[in-house]
Amino acid sequence: MMLEVDLSRCDSVCEVRGALADFGLEHNLRVVLQHYDIFKAVNEISLPIRPKREL
Repeated sequence: MMLEVDLSRCDSVCEVRGALADFGLEHNLRVVLQHYDIFKAVNEISLPIRPKREL
């Protein structure tokens, strides 16, 4: 499962990271907090664009 979370109103990302780690341990889950730009760069598939062929 993947969730996108807006942390712009959080005072401390460290607190959120700790709370997520605790939640993961309690529910036997692996929780990863990653910046969206890094996620996008690692997971995006870009296909090459073919130039238009002239008839």
